[in-house]
Amino acid sequence: MTAHWKTLVLAIIFCASTSCRFQTEFDSEKWQQELDGTYPYRFQMVDDILTKGFLNGKGESEVGIILGEPNFVDSVNEDVKELGYQIQVAYGWDIDAKYNSNLILTFNVKTKKVIKFEYKASEDRRTWLEKLTSNKY
Repeated sequence: MTAHWKTLVLAIIFCASTSCRFQTEFDSEKWQQELDGTYPYRFQMVDDILTKGFLNGKGESEVGIILGEPNFVDSVNEDVKELGYQIQVAYGWDIDAKYNSNLILTFNVKTKKVIKFEYKASEDRRTWLEKLTSNKY
């Protein structure tokens, strides 16, 4: 194998091994930690929640113990209720959030069990300069 191919293989291995470095296993205590209105560990843990699916079929009280208090509650209709957990929020130079992402849990109102969970992110409306100078997200 030539030096060029060895370098390419090493670069691919390096990229593959570091691409997931920000993901971590779910930890209830860290998930609930709040720092200045943000949740510093949630982004790293949300993928673990989604892939393992351990919230599926859980009751609302169980979810409260595992994830803590939701950031918002929305009664979609008489059959469905959603609980939202803030993952990330980013601001530009004004007071309005220009990006946010949330973990949304959908509950059946009658059974009070999780029927769906998903990650939702808004479009990032910050300018390139706001992104460059922002210290969050």
